Amino acid sequence: MTVEAPADSWYTWVGVVLVSVAVAGVVAGLPAEPPPDASGAANTVDRVAASERGTSVSHEVDADQARIGTKQLAFRNDGGTTQASIAFGTMTPVDAADGPVRDAGEALLAGAHPEEVIERRAAFETERDLRAAFDDLRTDADRRGVEWQETNGRVLIRSVQIAGEQVVLVGT
Repeated sequence: MTVEAPADSWYTWVGVVLVSVAVAGVVAGLPAEPPPDASGAANTVDRVAASERGTSVSHEVDADQARIGTKQLAFRNDGGTTQASIAFGTMTPVDAADGPVRDAGEALLAGAHPEEVIERRAAFETERDLRAAFDDLRTDADRRGVEWQETNGRVLIRSVQIAGEQVVLVGT
């Protein structure tokens, strides 16, 4: 003898409705887009930092905000937050600077030569002054941390020789 539940029983329909609502809730809770790829950006920074001569790269990232420190990058969008560490050297986070240091960092990221930056900005008399300002920026970023910054979907990375030392500038 086989016992079957009739399909027109009220408890069968209540069970189907409850399962449907639960599945719809799970689906609605899923993010609409994947989280950004922080490890790809960190790998790009490592390649630039390891290059023997000055290199400039623009790395596309699907992020609304970025937090760039001296050893770590983090990105976030509606899909979530990801972070990755670099393996080679340290980054100089241009977005963490303000005033003439930020202006100089942005000019260098845009392709300016260090001598050109010094000529245009009265805040730096020599390349050593510029390098010291970037050293102070890294120290301050390590001590205080860095804030989230709006991004336009790309990370700019440039390795440049300043007063005999390679400096890896990173900004959005």
